[in-house]
Amino acid sequence: MKHAWDNYEKYAWGANELRPISKRGHSASIFGSLSLGATIIDAADTLYVMELMDEYKKARDWIATSFNFEGVGKSLLLMIVIMIFAYFFIMHIQHMFIAQLWC
Repeated sequence: MKHAWDNYEKYAWGANELRPISKRGHSASIFGSLSLGATIIDAADTLYVMELMDEYKKARDWIATSFNFEGVGKSLLLMIVIMIFAYFFIMHIQHMFIAQLWC
């Protein structure tokens, strides 16, 4: 995961996915031609679970400041909502875990 993430961050940050052979970002896929940062959204919970906290914080900050729904169709919106739900689910678990540490 770390190797894949580092290369995505270096060559395709903000694009939906990385084309590893050409080392370029790619956004014309199932997500349409919009650069929605699909890899960032999809990987955020995995980064957290794998305790890659620096990478997770950078992904979290990108989602908070750069993610934009503008121009997204209904079917794509559903897919993005599912990925974001996973992200917020991890956030909920994180807060529950921290609360248990303080009890």
